[in-house]
Amino acid sequence: VEALLALEGCRCTSLGTQTPVVDIARAAIAQPVDIVALSFSPCLSAGQVTGGLAQLRALLPERTEIWAGGSS
Repeated sequence: VEALLALEGCRCTSLGTQTPVVDIARAAIAQPVDIVALSFSPCLSAGQVTGGLAQLRALLPERTEIWAGGSS
């Protein structure tokens, strides 16, 4: 997805795997960004994913979109 977005002119910053939610929010606020895109592996439960997304939503400005995907 990052490669496709870059081809469309988006500036992408990869934070790597297993980045804590608080660090994701701090990076998004510091940039500032329009979208935070996340991919979840099947090793995470639905509860972990929804809990993390809720925490992230609470930390980010309202204007910042969250895109979530993956096989979890």
